[in-house]
Amino acid sequence: MENSKRLWRALLFLLLIAALCGSFAFPVMNGTVRAAPRMQATSCLGTTIAQWTFNNVSTPFVGTGTFNPGNGLSALSYPAGNPDQAVSFTNWTNTAALDPNDFVDFVVPTTGRNAIVLNFDYRATGTGPQNLEVHYSMDNGVNFTPLGSPVALLRDSNYHTLTFDFSSVPTLADNTNAVFRIYGYASGGNGGRLNFDNVTFSGNCIFPADTPTSTPSPTAVSPLTVIINEIAWSGTTAGSTDEWFELYNSTAAPINLAGWRLEADDGNPNVALSGTINAGDYFVVAKSGGIFNDLVPDLVDSSFSFENTGETLILLDPNRNQVDTANVNNGAWPAGLGSPTFASMERQGVVPDSATAWFTYNGTVPIAHDRNGNDVHGTPGQANWISTITFTPPPRSLPPLLVPARLVSAVPALLQHR
Repeated sequence: MENSKRLWRALLFLLLIAALCGSFAFPVMNGTVRAAPRMQATSCLGTTIAQWTFNNVSTPFVGTGTFNPGNGLSALSYPAGNPDQAVSFTNWTNTAALDPNDFVDFVVPTTGRNAIVLNFDYRATGTGPQNLEVHYSMDNGVNFTPLGSPVALLRDSNYHTLTFDFSSVPTLADNTNAVFRIYGYASGGNGGRLNFDNVTFSGNCIFPADTPTSTPSPTAVSPLTVIINEIAWSGTTAGSTDEWFELYNSTAAPINLAGWRLEADDGNPNVALSGTINAGDYFVVAKSGGIFNDLVPDLVDSSFSFENTGETLILLDPNRNQVDTANVNNGAWPAGLGSPTFASMERQGVVPDSATAWFTYNGTVPIAHDRNGNDVHGTPGQANWISTITFTPPPRSLPPLLVPARLVSAVPALLQHR
């Protein structure tokens, strides 16, 4: 009996040893060895790195970067560009060699890109610079190297396009300290002007893993993203044909109006829009650039005119989706006045178009003046007058108190009881 117990104890001990050894062996026998995850590089979409369109701002319209003019140039201005606005400078040197202070810089990190290309539109006036050079820096502007030979500029009233390929400079690829500098020189005098527009830096994605393989269909712009905010269908005191209208961007991001149109049910207006409306900002379109003597319209189109009897206006995005309307009932204008007041028709907020959405300007503090110095009865480029008005509802009258006849007849008895 004692030997039997010892035998069972020995067997139990062996089983425990085997189980312990097996628990260590199993992970080695059956486990899968996993490699460390591979670090993924930053991917990118498209080819544009940064683009400047200079619509009254010197910040890029696409991407990130910094624009800096040299201290030898005049203060910048924003004249007509290609097609909207451009940036312009005078005071370019008239010497046959470049002046180290007469340049414009573009600080553009090329992170994740190679085969860098720069292209831009320029216009040089008759006394503007004759020659142009492009230099580049790989150390944040400490040292610059010219790219190729000087370029002879065309000096006339047109815009021309130049392209500079930096593919031969591989150290500019994926460079966080890249700076590009444009010099102009050999001008005909200090008043010679050189304009720049649509300055675009592009490059191939080094790590295009996230590039989609299919092209999505165009997405319609949401209704009331941009609204027709104010219409001066009767013109101004200086001229009944000095008509203008205003758009408003109701979103928190700038909107490029390229490809947008304002059309009417009768075919006029039919305005091709361009330029950019900043977030929460206004965009004035005028029939003439001289309508106001103290305000510059964002866009001028001499082809349009409004029917004084009324018409329906339609705002369309580039895919011809309807974004907004004005006077959707197609009757007489719901607001605004003709001669002698010439008051505009203002929208009360970002609300759907209806007869009750519009009010006649009735402000007393002018914010702009017409070509002859008269007050403009409207608010071009600013919040509508109607949006500053607080409506106080009239006091509500209470309905008469009706007393049942039996209570009236009981009053004398109650008084006698007292």
